[in-house]
Amino acid sequence: MEPFKFNGEMRRFFRADAGAGSIVTEKDEARKSQITITKFENQIISSYFGSIPKGSKTSLEKQGVSAEAKFRLYPTGDSIDLVLLHPKPARTELRIYMKADVFKPIAGLVWFVFLREGDIWIGALDEYSIVEILSGKTKTANQETLIDFSDDEFQSAFQSDIVPETIEQTIRRIKRNPKIARDVLESSGYACEMFPSYPIFTSKSSSKPYLEAHHLIPIGLQPKFETSLDVRENICILNPYAHKMVHHARYSEIEEHVANLATPRKDFLNSLKLSVDDVLRIYGRT
Repeated sequence: MEPFKFNGEMRRFFRADAGAGSIVTEKDEARKSQITITKFENQIISSYFGSIPKGSKTSLEKQGVSAEAKFRLYPTGDSIDLVLLHPKPARTELRIYMKADVFKPIAGLVWFVFLREGDIWIGALDEYSIVEILSGKTKTANQETLIDFSDDEFQSAFQSDIVPETIEQTIRRIKRNPKIARDVLESSGYACEMFPSYPIFTSKSSSKPYLEAHHLIPIGLQPKFETSLDVRENICILNPYAHKMVHHARYSEIEEHVANLATPRKDFLNSLKLSVDDVLRIYGRT
């Protein structure tokens, strides 16, 4: 996908005044945790920030100059700080430095910036979703952009035989099958893979221990793989605390746990041409 400006459909979807985006490259961006701003993105960012520091991060730090810029993170709206600068003062090149546990999309995802009601937003989605939005095949986004039905609905369906009939007005393309996850749960002996001794309660819908299903390789990355990610080998059974932890805790707190989840699944990871280290990078390793 070539760098792009938001068309009318994207402006409507994100409720944006203007925006632009491009793919995160593996060699020059994801590995180096930096994004080189394209022409269209530059127009958005420069129009918002105006004066942007010039020089390397090291040289600016020595001068006591802060190169951090505030963005709102899509879709949560959280305020985040990212280093934004012109690394070569004699040139117009503009660069954003990604930050683990804050904003660090992996290679192949599409990152974007947009202006909305006086704020500048930054975010990333997979290429398929971006194409869907560009083509007008999705409805206007809420504060949260979810895939298929929400995770709470999925966990409820996973506990019972009832699949939600209603779906969020959002990106709808990658369906997760609760029956597959339920089969894994029953095979697990109703034990959490991360904290098997952690207390669990009884589900009122199933009258069995309440545990949740977590896709080790996020289902949102499906467009990057020919093999389905909604398979037994990719599903981890976790208690609610562990599940929230792998999604929201700092990387330093989950690194060992993610490695422990990934290691027994090496054969599956090999089929995706991934290693345990690749999984750790997905979860935030710099």
